[in-house]
Amino acid sequence: MRASLRVLFVLGLTVASIILFACTQFVDATLPVQEDSSVNATLPEQGDSSADSPEIKPSTEKPSPPVEVDWSDYQYYKNQEITESPILQWQDNKAYATHLVQILRDEVVPQSVKALLAKFPKTFGYLEGREIGVGLAMNTVEDSAVASFYSDIPHTTPDKPVSGVYGLTVGYSQFSWEKIDESNFRLTSCSREELESAVVHEMMHAMMCESLTCGYTGRDSTLGKTASFPEWFREGTAEAVCGSARFVWKIAEKRYLLKQMEDKYMKEEFLQLYPLTADKHNSKYQTGWLAVMYLSHLASKDKALTPSSLAAGLDSILHQIHCGDSLSDTIQAISEGKFSGLDDFESKFTDTNDEVVDFCVELLNTVGKGRGSLLAENWEGDGLQDSDLLPNEPFDTPLFWLYVRNDRYTNKFEDKISAAQMFKGGAAYKAGVPGLRARVQ
Repeated sequence: MRASLRVLFVLGLTVASIILFACTQFVDATLPVQEDSSVNATLPEQGDSSADSPEIKPSTEKPSPPVEVDWSDYQYYKNQEITESPILQWQDNKAYATHLVQILRDEVVPQSVKALLAKFPKTFGYLEGREIGVGLAMNTVEDSAVASFYSDIPHTTPDKPVSGVYGLTVGYSQFSWEKIDESNFRLTSCSREELESAVVHEMMHAMMCESLTCGYTGRDSTLGKTASFPEWFREGTAEAVCGSARFVWKIAEKRYLLKQMEDKYMKEEFLQLYPLTADKHNSKYQTGWLAVMYLSHLASKDKALTPSSLAAGLDSILHQIHCGDSLSDTIQAISEGKFSGLDDFESKFTDTNDEVVDFCVELLNTVGKGRGSLLAENWEGDGLQDSDLLPNEPFDTPLFWLYVRNDRYTNKFEDKISAAQMFKGGAAYKAGVPGLRARVQ
């Protein structure tokens, strides 16, 4: 009798556990997609215990409709799931990820494309109105990059149609959220600014890949290999739009408490530690940023050290390559013979070149402690005007629209567009096929 009672008791516990587990799964499965916050709060960064409690004020922003994401159908980067975060509970984590997808799809990515079209009309203007998709992946690895861009041109032959595959990966765990109440939250202001900066950088890669395909991919119109752009030019150009000044200052301040950038530091420290062609992260990104800004200065008409003047100079450089010239020939042309080409420029962009050093010092002091982004309206005053690069509002465009169902999107072009025509622009040293606008003009 006692044995029977024990069996019934165990069976009862088992059934109760199954029912409880099923209810929990039902709650998780029906977790609602959160909408944008209806209030605007300026909250401290997580971990900032010294900040006072913020005052919550009504928001003037219109909430965007929630993006419908079927998480069971979503293909994660490296097949990773949204996992528990040390900051957030699992349920919140899933809802926050949905919210981040919505922000990327409706605001940050289209606003990035809009800003780049406005700043570089000669190079990218012909793309306006075209429908190009980019897949979205969420990378949850703690030490992953904030964002990265993926591109691939599937193998084909020069006379056959070609397709381009694009993807944007966002490091989900890199951001902090401010929770206003149980149903409203938003990215902290610093996280929003870092997200915009990272995505602008990656979308510049995407637009360069589309408009300067030969030099960006290192494949020519015969689909054979050619000399691709050096990494400092690819990354330095992307850094030009998101800004890299803060990183140079941060490196400087580890060694000196500098309020003004000095020739001595640039000569004896930074450019020696991170020469342009070294296989170092800071060489490719920060020294690359300085080199691209210097070339943009050479190409600008009024030689003013302003975002608009330097952006116009960079637009001229990229457009010349889009028209078929090589990067090397373009450097020779914009420098009016000061540099005979790419190799000569790389050998002279050093700590021993007084003109280069003077430019770097003046640029950093003009930017101040801001980003140094070409998307900024100005760098005057305290240099912080370029902290927030993009408007926090929805924008709709078919160009590089974000496809949230897959981590990559294949863009198939018309049958009349051959692979040879798509590999436009020059490479590092070799001329290439003129782009669409160049053929029309």
